[in-house]
Amino acid sequence: MTALDTTTEPAPAPGDNDDEPTRAPAARGLVVLLVLLAAAVGFGIRWYAVTSAYPTCPEPKQFGEQLPEDCYQKIVWGDSFYYRTQAYLLAEGNGFANPSAWFQHSFYEDIPEIMPGAGHPPVYTVFLASLYKAGLTEVDQHRKVEVLVGTAGVLLIGLAGWQVGGRRRHVVAPLAALLAATYPMLWINDFAYLSESIYIPIVAVLIMACYRFWFRRSWSSAVLLGTMIGVAGLTRGEGFLLVVFTLPSLLWGMRELGVRHRLGLAAVVCGATGVVLAPWVIYNLARFPAPVTITSGTGMVLVHGSCDEAFFGSAIGYYSFDCANNLTSVAQNHGIVAEEVADAEARTQAIAYLKANADQLPVVMLARAGRMWDVYDPEGNLAFNAQLEGRGELPSRLGLWYYAALVPLGAVGIVDLRRRGIPLSPIVGLAAAATLTAMLSFGITRYRVPADVALVVAGAIGIDRIVRRGTAWVRAR
Repeated sequence: MTALDTTTEPAPAPGDNDDEPTRAPAARGLVVLLVLLAAAVGFGIRWYAVTSAYPTCPEPKQFGEQLPEDCYQKIVWGDSFYYRTQAYLLAEGNGFANPSAWFQHSFYEDIPEIMPGAGHPPVYTVFLASLYKAGLTEVDQHRKVEVLVGTAGVLLIGLAGWQVGGRRRHVVAPLAALLAATYPMLWINDFAYLSESIYIPIVAVLIMACYRFWFRRSWSSAVLLGTMIGVAGLTRGEGFLLVVFTLPSLLWGMRELGVRHRLGLAAVVCGATGVVLAPWVIYNLARFPAPVTITSGTGMVLVHGSCDEAFFGSAIGYYSFDCANNLTSVAQNHGIVAEEVADAEARTQAIAYLKANADQLPVVMLARAGRMWDVYDPEGNLAFNAQLEGRGELPSRLGLWYYAALVPLGAVGIVDLRRRGIPLSPIVGLAAAATLTAMLSFGITRYRVPADVALVVAGAIGIDRIVRRGTAWVRAR
């Protein structure tokens, strides 16, 4: 059998496995049942969050209307408003339009109602637009569908645990699914009406694609990996960083294939990613007066983390709406409603501030990473998550405690993977990509979502290893 045809895992390290035989089909059926039960638990938690704990606010009858305090309000502004409005316009046949122009047109007739918009990559918008086309026009209906998406994420994370669990996959898979079902940092996203809700199952499939590429080392697995990296990047822009943080390490571990073969696999992965990206990039280049590729929101991201409020004081490393106070408003210049114009102005202002405060930037970048990983000012992050991000104080606090317990378990899982000769880059690479994203923008907890998915998988492996070692120690005593 050639290396290209290899479908089995590298041999585990001596003494690293229990003495149980390979699982029989009946045992696999039990695993499937346990994973499905975990998914049912995850569904119940998410359904309660959307329907009872954080129900959808009623539609405001006029702009600026005060909404009830006991419902989820973030949908009426910010990224949630952008996604929802653009999805509606897309479903109505207007393409990927600019929500701000559509909204401002009712106040200023000289602003075109439909202008090009690419403030975010397209996958989440397409997902919401498909719900509109299916007749689900209410936000409350959308949020309930996202409960199903989150439940699918639980199942897929269980499958990822099965793939990397080795001879203990029958234990790791249900554990991974149960952790994914109950981990607040994952289910919070399913009531938040943001792209992270569908990013979680995509990341789970991406992890499986990485390990499939490692185990099989075939052209088809390379195509799958490149496709999933492209899909991840079209869901959240930083998904493209995964090429850098996963592919070189995986190829380095395939040295027995030879340089030419590995370069061929790399070309297939990158080519598949490019094929996925090309339609969106070409579409944007054709419709914007200034060059726009993946997103027109880079400048706005930079500027919200580039002012004194985000560089000094108690909010260092986070973002501040005050950072955008000096930007031209639509009332001052109607032309600023064009996304490429607004983005260019925001980018210019951000770069000027960063240059003027270059000596403080390394400290801020460390604070950003520290905030995202909740090792710097975790109590302050709780307040930011509850108030600015709309994640709720109780879920955010429970999530912080759960996360603190998962980190050491994930570290044990990473050691176990290393001992078995399984590459770490699909797990660690997600963490590295999330860290770089935060350091270049600002440190918010939801940027950690892909790393949280990887942490759940590693944590399941870690729990199994600790229990096995503890049981063996008790028996020996």
